[in-house]
Amino acid sequence: MRDITRALLPLAAGAAVCLADLFGLGALCASSGCAVYAGANIFGMPIAGIGLAAFLAALALTLAGKRRLAAAVVAGMFLGDIGFLAFQTIFLPCTACLAAAACILWARFAHAQHLPLPKGAVVPATIIFALLASLAAADAVRERAKPWPMYGDTSTAKYEVWFSMDCQKCREAIEEMLGSDTMGNQVVLYPVSKGAADREKLGVLW
Repeated sequence: MRDITRALLPLAAGAAVCLADLFGLGALCASSGCAVYAGANIFGMPIAGIGLAAFLAALALTLAGKRRLAAAVVAGMFLGDIGFLAFQTIFLPCTACLAAAACILWARFAHAQHLPLPKGAVVPATIIFALLASLAAADAVRERAKPWPMYGDTSTAKYEVWFSMDCQKCREAIEEMLGSDTMGNQVVLYPVSKGAADREKLGVLW
């Protein structure tokens, strides 16, 4: 019974992650890749829907006592997600996808006894999976660590202005830029703290 529970838990957790992402709950979405992948389809199915179907299939097979078939589904998810993790590492990380990847890795260990993979390939594949997941997670953390502008859209801006809120000449220059027909919509503003006065104003702002 305990062995079955260990096998079911990662599958149930993965299904919950995919279900939340599929219905746009956004609880695990903390990176720009979430919105991109949420709108992507493979063979007409959303990525989260494919993940949900795979997790539920493995879950149903495990409950039915078809452990080898369940492990085969887990192995397919595990190998397939290596490619998806590589894609995220190269392009955009997705925190919700990384949460699902963690459940897949968990399931890989929970179903290790029945995985239909060559013994010599399991450890290298697991190392590659973990490395790619770590790189994608690091990219997501770096993305979240970027400063947030108080004004402007970073995706379209051509100019970045870092300024002290306690600087009168800075405010005059910013007002001139924002009033310009050519620059007004192409500027992002980042306030910085040079002293106690700036920190006080930033505290009120945020």
